[in-house]
Amino acid sequence: MTRQSEANRDADADDVRLGWVHDGSLITPERLGEACGQSSDALEEACERNELFRLKVGELWFYPAVFACFSLDDVHRINRALKGDDEVDKFIFWHRRHGGLGGRDVSQALRQGMVDRVLELALGWSEERGLA
Repeated sequence: MTRQSEANRDADADDVRLGWVHDGSLITPERLGEACGQSSDALEEACERNELFRLKVGELWFYPAVFACFSLDDVHRINRALKGDDEVDKFIFWHRRHGGLGGRDVSQALRQGMVDRVLELALGWSEERGLA
């Protein structure tokens, strides 16, 4: 891959992430902290423990807004089951519809009390990628 094509790929990825900020799918650490009663430092520590993840957009960090909608305990358990370092893949896991959840996305499944099924799916997702 040439340097120019790498630069174009990186710019495209930044544009996608910026779109997630603009559509509200990603929120600032301050906003997540307010929603769940945690400091920015506590959120960073949760990232170090793989209980949360964040995405960098430009020079700033953002968290999936969906984390503010559910108990941190459930969010932490699901994120610990999602192995690996690819935050974009994890973000997509949280937002796409899954056949294993009856065509629901993770948010819809959690609202219907399917925490254990989401955890099973997250573990399977990690195993498929050789990350278990």
